[in-house]
Amino acid sequence: TDALETIDVSLHGSDAKAMRMGQAINDWFSGCFGWEVILVYLPPGNTRKVLGNLSPNSVHGNKNQKAIDANQSSWFSTLKSYVPNMLQDHEAKEKNEGITFADCAPYLVVTQESIDNVTERLVGGTQADVTKFRPNIVLEGAPSAYEEDFWGTISIFPESDHSMDIVLTQNCIRCQSLDIDYTTGAFGKGEEGTVLKKLMRDRRVDQGKKYSPVFGRYGFLADKNGSLATQMVKIGDEVRVSKKNENRTRFYWPGLM
Repeated sequence: TDALETIDVSLHGSDAKAMRMGQAINDWFSGCFGWEVILVYLPPGNTRKVLGNLSPNSVHGNKNQKAIDANQSSWFSTLKSYVPNMLQDHEAKEKNEGITFADCAPYLVVTQESIDNVTERLVGGTQADVTKFRPNIVLEGAPSAYEEDFWGTISIFPESDHSMDIVLTQNCIRCQSLDIDYTTGAFGKGEEGTVLKKLMRDRRVDQGKKYSPVFGRYGFLADKNGSLATQMVKIGDEVRVSKKNENRTRFYWPGLM
């Protein structure tokens, strides 16, 4: 990558130095899409800063947030879908969780029960497409849909010496991307194009973004004793909700209206 051109990239106001992957590659993608496309790569160490109150160490965090005792609130679930490596970029000196080209956090956790609830809202047998919600962790076994709204921490391998905690800091605020037909790039027809509207009815539950619905929780791998776990996880692994919040969190990322 030493010979590649450096380019400035800004995503949601969070900047990074990326590497432009070359004109031949860009021309190929541009030909496929029908407009100019630039493929960039974010090398190790060139992470974006987590803004607002998304970071577990944020000074803008929920100061009035109360946690329910883990022993009273925990329950077991299982991983239904997962990411292959639980390692994230980390800037230990600044105590700031660095992210790559992910939206606002390295992990996005949803439950199958909440996905099923979306399916129940759609008529004619239309199934909710989980890929449109972009999670990289899907858990199964929640007592009810949207239980995750109040989750503060989940623990993978909770009874093991190699347990890993993912701190769930904020809700994921949803937009019109839920209604896009991925095969055409246009808005879906019929029930496929109504997901956002149907969630708007009762899922505008975050006072930080009170005009948009919530689905899922953003998460960061916890720093344990100055290091990050790098365990492999697989479908069926046990997960415990080890911390629940008494109150709802309030999303804040400067510039995201």
